[in-house]
Amino acid sequence: MLRDIPALLHLTSGIGETALHFLAVENDLEGVQWLWSKGSDLNTRNAFGTPALFEVAQLGYKELYDWFVANGADRTAVGKDGRDLVEHVLEFDPQMAEWVSKRGV
Repeated sequence: MLRDIPALLHLTSGIGETALHFLAVENDLEGVQWLWSKGSDLNTRNAFGTPALFEVAQLGYKELYDWFVANGADRTAVGKDGRDLVEHVLEFDPQMAEWVSKRGV
């Protein structure tokens, strides 16, 4: 289907999430890898301006986080609200925020 309709990679839900978002928030590394190999943007943002990487970190998905970063996700991005990755994650999980901070932002 994707071969016939490549634009499917970039279709979004009502809150601006792509298929990559859906798989990332479900911690589906294999699915994310497949979508990325087909051209999905790891730096995609939802309608609220939140990068997918922020959501991955917020949910505590360490292996997926490392994969995103190793494959070009921008850990220096700033959300629409002006907060960086660590500031965003701090609101949800202080221990994860510390872990992310130690990885280098």
